[in-house]
Amino acid sequence: MAVWAFVATVGFGTIRGAQELTGLGDLATTSYGRVLVGKVAAVALMLPLSLRAWRRHDARPRVEGSLAVVAIAAAAVLAAYPVPPRRAAEDARAQTPVAAPSLPRAGDLTFGGDTGDVLVGLTLRPGRPGRTDVYVHLLPPGGEEDAAALSAELIAGDRTLPLEMCGPTCRRATPTIEDGQVLQVRVAGVEDAPARFELPDLPAPDGQPLVDRLNQRMARVNTFRYDEVLGPASPPLRSTAEIVAPDRIHFTILTLDRQTIRIGDLFYRRDGDGPWDVEKGPPVEVPSYIWDYPDKVAHSIVGADRVDGVDTTIVSVFVDHASGPIWYRLWVDDDGLVRRAEMRARGHFMDHHYADFGAPITIDPPVPAATSSPERATDRQARRS
Repeated sequence: MAVWAFVATVGFGTIRGAQELTGLGDLATTSYGRVLVGKVAAVALMLPLSLRAWRRHDARPRVEGSLAVVAIAAAAVLAAYPVPPRRAAEDARAQTPVAAPSLPRAGDLTFGGDTGDVLVGLTLRPGRPGRTDVYVHLLPPGGEEDAAALSAELIAGDRTLPLEMCGPTCRRATPTIEDGQVLQVRVAGVEDAPARFELPDLPAPDGQPLVDRLNQRMARVNTFRYDEVLGPASPPLRSTAEIVAPDRIHFTILTLDRQTIRIGDLFYRRDGDGPWDVEKGPPVEVPSYIWDYPDKVAHSIVGADRVDGVDTTIVSVFVDHASGPIWYRLWVDDDGLVRRAEMRARGHFMDHHYADFGAPITIDPPVPAATSSPERATDRQARRS
């Protein structure tokens, strides 16, 4: 009876130990595994001593008792161990955010768009003609909880396909895709026109070399102007800006009749024809652009267009930023200059139109100088606080 009880104990102990490990490597790389090895060694050393005592009637009680104490102590440590390796790995996986299937990956063909105030990202995986998985990422200003309540459909030519849910923000269909096809995403309850995406010839060329070239060229620009349209506000906010490297910006929100001049660490602001206020803040460094984020993926050449009479190549890229996913489309001329840029993020639909690269632009402090000094502005802020 004792032999079979011992075998059963060892068997169940082996099963229990295996349940708490992710692999044999844990025996050497984790403290739990090393204690388990110690317990196994103590039990293994008891076997020949027990056989000797059973068959030859030559017991070594002190040695066997010591090994039994070691095995029991190891078992107590293992039972009280706070987080064994397998549970630690499971907890880590549970705490690691899982990217939605609809977020682009390297090699995907992706576009950013919008309908109403809903961000719409469309991704083809793979981006080739024929039957293809089309993923749609829906993200209203309210975030994932509001997104989970949205239903949408995909319009591919004369076919309308329901989009099945693959996550709170993820929708999916598997249509047959053709070169140059127009895909549209209609969201139920949104009165605006569906988000529209015109596909290039597939597979789309890799846009990574063009993005590298435009980054290098745009970093060398010293002066330029741009116009900005920012939605989904209705009407959208319209602005214009002048840039002079390395530290001067004159930004005017036309919709609100508000001006801001930044020179180094000084901010000059005024509404309409009112007096200028001046404050100190972090120094500005230009040129900087709305696509200046690392870790871009899914670079694809998606078309060509003329902007201000200049031929451009359109490249699409994606950034999985900490604040949320961002889609970009950039219109790049043969010199590497970006003539247009579109940014689509949650609650932030921005279009830029760039011009006057290298123009003789001058940005000086307001004349007469600001009606309130930085010190007075600081005092006024303290009083408001």
